[in-house]
Amino acid sequence: MEPNALIELLGEYQGIVVAVVHRHSGSITTFLGDGVMVTFGAIRTNPASAADALRCADDLVSELQTWSERRRANGGSALGIGIGVEYGLVTCGAIGGGGRLEYAVIGDPVNRAAKLQNHTKVEKVRSLTTAETLERAKAQGYVPPVRVGLHRGRIVAGISTPVNIAILSG
Repeated sequence: MEPNALIELLGEYQGIVVAVVHRHSGSITTFLGDGVMVTFGAIRTNPASAADALRCADDLVSELQTWSERRRANGGSALGIGIGVEYGLVTCGAIGGGGRLEYAVIGDPVNRAAKLQNHTKVEKVRSLTTAETLERAKAQGYVPPVRVGLHRGRIVAGISTPVNIAILSG
């Protein structure tokens, strides 16, 4: 893709993502090209963090799909969608020294979310989470907009034990 077109595409994408994440009380930790790490409840306590994360994932899939369709209709290209959500305790804060300071979120849930995001390609779906995160989110008031598919005992690259996967959006 031509550099100017790529920068325009990423700018549009980030504008959508920022608005949706903020609407669901999330905090953007970092953008890495077309990837983004978002936390819920890491910076400010949020008793509905799992529910907010899944609502955000649902809205991101919807809005990014609409955006992709609009871009294609106008002869442009769009990004694929792959969202992985995991719940758990993390460590976060400013890390650095020697003239460089960076906000970081560290912990098993961060690593598992990245591996789950990569697993969306294997499952050929847009968004997924673990069955445990889905149950926690439901306990916090999350109501899936569509029927959630449950796949038990999935092998996810980089995770040592089989994972019960909940498919949020196919």
